[in-house]
Amino acid sequence: MPVNITATTIVVTPTATTVYTLQGATATSTCSGTQTIQIVLKTTPVVAVNNPTACAGSPLLFTANGGTAYAWTGPVAFVSAVQNPTLVNAQVPNTGNYTVLVTGANGCTNSAISSASVANIPLPTTVGNNTACSQNFNGSTNTVALQAMGGNTYTWTNAPGFFPPFSVGPNFITTAPVTPVPVVGTLTVTITGALGCTAQAVHNITVIPNPVLLFAPAQPTLCFGKSTPISVSGASTYVWASGLTLNTTTGSLVVASPTANTTYTVVGSALGCNSDFHYITATVVPNPTVLIASGTPTICYGSGLVMNAIGATTYSWYPNSAISNTFMNSVIVNPLSIQQYTVVGELNSCTSTAVREVTVIPLPVLSTISSKSVICSGEVATINANGATNYQWTPISGIIGSSTTNFISVSPVTSTTYNLVGQNGACTGTAAVLITVVPRAELNLATTNNKICEGNSTTIFASGSQYFIWTPTLTINQLNPNTASVNPMSTTNYTVLAYNVIGTKTCNVTKEIEIQVIAKIIPSVSGNVTICEGETVKLIANGSDTYQWIPPNGLSVTDKSIVYANPKYTTTYTVTVSNSGNCGELAYVQVKVNPNPTVNAGPDLTFNLDDPMYLEAKGSGTLTWIFGQEIQCEVCPNTQIFPKTSGCYQIQAVNSFGCKAIDEVCVEVTANYNMYIPNIFTPNDDGKNDVFTVFGTGFTKIEISVFDRWGAKLYTTTDINKGWDGTFKGVLSKEDTYVYKVNFTTLDGKKITKTGHVTLMK
Repeated sequence: MPVNITATTIVVTPTATTVYTLQGATATSTCSGTQTIQIVLKTTPVVAVNNPTACAGSPLLFTANGGTAYAWTGPVAFVSAVQNPTLVNAQVPNTGNYTVLVTGANGCTNSAISSASVANIPLPTTVGNNTACSQNFNGSTNTVALQAMGGNTYTWTNAPGFFPPFSVGPNFITTAPVTPVPVVGTLTVTITGALGCTAQAVHNITVIPNPVLLFAPAQPTLCFGKSTPISVSGASTYVWASGLTLNTTTGSLVVASPTANTTYTVVGSALGCNSDFHYITATVVPNPTVLIASGTPTICYGSGLVMNAIGATTYSWYPNSAISNTFMNSVIVNPLSIQQYTVVGELNSCTSTAVREVTVIPLPVLSTISSKSVICSGEVATINANGATNYQWTPISGIIGSSTTNFISVSPVTSTTYNLVGQNGACTGTAAVLITVVPRAELNLATTNNKICEGNSTTIFASGSQYFIWTPTLTINQLNPNTASVNPMSTTNYTVLAYNVIGTKTCNVTKEIEIQVIAKIIPSVSGNVTICEGETVKLIANGSDTYQWIPPNGLSVTDKSIVYANPKYTTTYTVTVSNSGNCGELAYVQVKVNPNPTVNAGPDLTFNLDDPMYLEAKGSGTLTWIFGQEIQCEVCPNTQIFPKTSGCYQIQAVNSFGCKAIDEVCVEVTANYNMYIPNIFTPNDDGKNDVFTVFGTGFTKIEISVFDRWGAKLYTTTDINKGWDGTFKGVLSKEDTYVYKVNFTTLDGKKITKTGHVTLMK
C-alpha cells in the first residue's frame, strides 16, 4: 500500500517500474501543488561462460553470452573485448580464473568467472633393442622387446610387415618380417597424459636378412682323381659339415677331393644372423677314352686327310699347322711331309689323348702348250699336255672330242680356263690353260623411225660391240660412235661394220638397216556442200592410203577415204591423209546444214459420213496437201475434204532453203450415229431458231464450244439441251460467221470431234 513520506529527499529501491507523486505547500499559505516522477527499473544481464581446457601450445577457446559488450581479464595480463576470445598458444601459466564483464542492451552490467586449465604435453621415451634377424634360422633372434614411459596410457602402431600390427600398454614384443634385404621398420607409440594430451615416440628397428648362400660353381664337377674348388658367398663366416674329403671346414673357399658323388653342408653367419642349412653336391665324372679314326694315313702332296676323333665332346689338335680346324672332332690335315698329330679330347672337363701319323707322297709335274691363246667366237685351238699317265680336262664345255687325252681341241663360247688333272698312280697333278675368246659382235640396229617424211631425219642406234663403222657417209651425221642421225632423200640402206678387239685379235660382223623415205602427200577432199537437216551426204578424200576424219559427230566412219556425213548442224570436217599413219597432211570440207520447216497436220479425226469434214494444218514455209482423197484445196492448210471411206492425208512444208517436212493425219469416216448441226440461227426473240444447238442420237457425252474468227472462245456447254443464245458476257454478238467445235463420245466408246461454221443473223 502507498507510504507517505514528508522528507524533501528520499531514496527509493523499487522492484518494478514505479510512478512517485510529490505534494508540497508553502509554510505561509494553505495552498499546495503536486508533481509526479516515474522510475523505470532496468534488468541486469544474465551471463553464461565456459570452462575451457587445452594442451600446451594449443588454442584456449573462451565463450560468453548474455549481453552486447564484453570485457575479459585474466592471468598473465590477459585482456580482450571480444565476446568469444581465443588464446592461440596456451601454456601452463595461462591456467586460472578469467573474469568477463558483460554489458546488456539497457546499459546494465554483470560479470562471470571462467575457470581455464592448461596441461603440458607428455614427454615419451622408449627402450629396447634396435635390430632383429629376418628369420630364426639356427638360433637367430627375430623378435624385439620394447618399453614406453612418460604417460598414463600407451598405444602401439607397428611398422608394415611386423607382427602384431597393434598393441596397448607400456610393454610390447614384436616379430620382424621375412625380408631378403635390410629393412628399417618404424614403430610408433602414442602416450596420453593429463587432460588427455598426447605425444608420440618413434622406435626404429633394422631387420637384417638372414644370409642366403651362393655357391660357385653351382654344380661342381671334377674328373676322377682330381680336386675341385668350391666357393661360397653371402655371409661373413662359414662352417662346413661332411668335410672328410675337404681341405678345411671353415672359410668361404674349400677344396673337395671326393672319389664319388658327395653332398656338403654349410651354414653362414653375418651381422649376428645365421643362414639356413645350404647343400651342394660335387659330381665325380669319369675320364673319357679318345680314339682317332681315319682312312689310309698316306696322302699325296697337297692333298688332305680327314681324321675323326671320338670319345669326347671337345677336342684340341697338335700341332696346329697344316690342319683345317684344331678344335673340331673332324679335321682335315694336309702336311707337306710326314707328320704326327695328337688330339686332346675333353668330356665333362675331363681329358684324354690319342696320336696318329700321316705319310706324304710327292705329286706329278704337268706341262701344257696351246696353239692359240686368243680366238674369235667359233674358232678352234689345240692344247697338248705332258707329265702324267692319265688325264682329265674340265670343264668339258667347248672340248671337241674326248676330255681324257693329253691332246685336245677346244672351241669355247666365252673365255674359259681349262683345268687338267694328271695322275701317276695314287697322286695327281694339276695345270690350267686360259683360252681367251673375243666375242664376235652381236650387232643390233634400231631406229626411232624407219619411215620418215621427205626432208626429215631419223636416228639409228647400234649396240652389241665395241667399235662401229658407218656407210654411206654422205647422208650420215654421226652423233657418237654408236649413234647416227640420217636424212636420206630417198629410201636408203645403211651398213654398219661392228668389231670387238682384245690385244691384236679383231672379230667383226656387218648388218644393214633400211630407212624408208615417204614422198610428200598432197591431200584432196570433195567440195563444201549444203544439206537439209536430217539428210546424208557423201564426202571423198584422196592422196594416200590412210585417212582420219574429225570431228566424228555425224560421220558413218572416221578412218575411210569415203565417209557419209549426217551432222545436226553446220560442221567443218578435217581429214588427215597419211602413209600408214606417217607424214600426215590436212584437208578441210564444210557441210552446211539448213533447218527443215515445221508442219503439223493436226490430230487424227473421226467424222460421220454426213458431217462436213475439215482438215486444219499448221507449219512454216509453203504448205501443200500431197496425199489424200477428195481434197477441196490442196494448197490451203485449212480445207474441206469429201472422203467416202477412212484414210490418211499428208501435208508437205517447203521453206526458203528448199527443205521439206511432211506430217500425216488420218480420218475415220463412220456412220454409227446421227447428228445435226445447224449452220445459221437468228437470236431475235421471235421464238424461232433463237438458239444455236446440236441435235442427234447415238452418243453419250458431248461438249459444244463456239469461237469467233480470231479463235476467242465465246461459249461452251456439256448439256445438249442448252444452246448458245448469241451473247458473250451478256452482250449480243454481231452478225458474223462463227466456228463451232463439238467433242462427243459415241455409244461404242469412240471419241469424235466435229468442227464447222455457224452464221449469226439478227
